[in-house]
Amino acid sequence: MLRTRKGEGYIDTVVLVLIFTMLVVVLLQLFSAVFLSQKLHAVAEETARYAAACGEIGADVTTYFETVCTRYGLTAELSFAGSVCLEGSEKVQLGDVICVTVTAKPKQENGWMALPASMQATYRARSVRYWKAGDLP
Repeated sequence: MLRTRKGEGYIDTVVLVLIFTMLVVVLLQLFSAVFLSQKLHAVAEETARYAAACGEIGADVTTYFETVCTRYGLTAELSFAGSVCLEGSEKVQLGDVICVTVTAKPKQENGWMALPASMQATYRARSVRYWKAGDLP
């Protein structure tokens, strides 16, 4: 028996278009994750350098972090875990380490996961400010 193969080319074309579309979506997700990672690293570096110049990790640095996040269009959290502070204060002595960790949490946009997992960037800097005994609380 002879069978006709009319429409077979249309089905192949539709399958190829679907595969191409899925590939484009995956690449867009990958590039957006790389772009977000770059922004996180830039924010962490700027905040750590500012904290190192101030010699403390207090409210002034947190305000600066929020300003930088707004400038980069980023919603993130700030942590100073691993920083070496003087006892009973938020001040960091000359040469001690300030460790800034910036974390972006997963979020949904229009029902799609824009960020599949939380991403974080860590940057370390050394304080360039010397605190005398009279400067401490």
